[in-house]
Amino acid sequence: MVYPPHPHPDICDYALPEGGARAPLLVDLPHGGRIYPPDFHYDCPKESLIACEEIYLDELFTPPVLAAGGVVVKANFPRTYVDVNRAANDMDPLLFDLPWPDPVDENGRSPHGFGVIMRLIRAGVPIYTHPLSHAEARETTLNRYAVVRKAGRYMVFPRTVAAELAGRNGHRDGLIEIWNGVPFMSPLWCRGPHAVWLHHVHGPMWEMSLPPGLAKAGRILEEKIAPRFYRSTPIVTLSDSSRDELIEEMGFRPDQITVVHPGVDQRFVPGAGKTKNPHVMAVARLVPVKNFARLIRIMVRVREAVPNAYLSIVGDGYEREQLNDLIGELGAHDYIRLLGHLDDDDVMDLYQSAWVVASTSIREGWGMTLTEAAASGTPCVATRIAGHRDATVDGVAGLLGDTDDELVAHLVAVLTDADLRERLSKGAIERASQLTWEAAAIGTFEVLANTATAGHRDGAGTGARS
Repeated sequence: MVYPPHPHPDICDYALPEGGARAPLLVDLPHGGRIYPPDFHYDCPKESLIACEEIYLDELFTPPVLAAGGVVVKANFPRTYVDVNRAANDMDPLLFDLPWPDPVDENGRSPHGFGVIMRLIRAGVPIYTHPLSHAEARETTLNRYAVVRKAGRYMVFPRTVAAELAGRNGHRDGLIEIWNGVPFMSPLWCRGPHAVWLHHVHGPMWEMSLPPGLAKAGRILEEKIAPRFYRSTPIVTLSDSSRDELIEEMGFRPDQITVVHPGVDQRFVPGAGKTKNPHVMAVARLVPVKNFARLIRIMVRVREAVPNAYLSIVGDGYEREQLNDLIGELGAHDYIRLLGHLDDDDVMDLYQSAWVVASTSIREGWGMTLTEAAASGTPCVATRIAGHRDATVDGVAGLLGDTDDELVAHLVAVLTDADLRERLSKGAIERASQLTWEAAAIGTFEVLANTATAGHRDGAGTGARS
């Protein structure tokens, strides 16, 4: 049995068989912890808390799991502090001094006092004699990480690398680099398990957002230079379409890339009803790659066929003034609205009440607005690009098109054909139900864990391997 050194022994331990993991088996033991953190301000006798510890599970499960070549992970903090076997939204409203601001799982164990933060040890035996603040709950459940912000749009890359090389961010168990156009070149400086999230190839987006010289340099860096340094690094991307792009345009090996679909927030659910008049909705930053000028012109044509239809565009960006001028030139202010930035509740209301969500984006790793709308019971009409092809199911959860004529025809069809709209709505809800953040987290963790266990098998413990 091997217990590798852990930087946070009060949080968890993990056990590996001699020689490293040999089987795709991971057993977690979330309820055996006996280390009571100093910020656990309970009011009941400690003996009552100890009675909730499942103290022998590690002794029962660890030997056979290791014998089978698997890995055991054990929480060291007690379940009465935080129960990591529960969903993060399994919050007990009676526990707090003020109403919990986020949605809670009222159908779980939380109303009975046994949520992710336990209110009761057992019926009639409270852990706390005082209500908890939101800050205490978030510190316990959500803030076991630090967010470090450095520099701006361009200097973030050298400053981040310099901080990592100097060890200023402390020890890590693993690293996931988000490669968004300009890479952090983590294979050159990261020592330990690491992987890369790469949503899509930017392609023409470079010319849309930067001056010609910088755009050319950025494109060469992304497509030609940087990939050479990532040939042995596991790559995670959002969709099969993006995977194909990474292979064809950046030269990555198929076996190097893992597709992990994003999830959709459980708050997005179908609403009570739709607007009286046909309502087209779009959500995105007002930037060239989203191609809102095209959508505005398409909507003018849709209006000719559906006279009472209107378009709401949610989002802000440096193209707002230009788009507003275009709407004025087309005489469309009466039925095309730029709503700017809205809070989450307002966006969810619009998703639920809209008849269709539209996107004319030029390139996406994944069409998240299409997925959020789908979970809200609203189908989409969108450009047939990588990301959109995966976010929706063409003809089942939405309609995709290449030309303006196709997109106009699709929008008119959805707005005028109630049977089609109902069928696509049901397909959209079904598609969204397949996408969860739990699955995304597990998929990402598996890539990082495989990298870590590969290092142990090789006797190195450092470096990423595909």
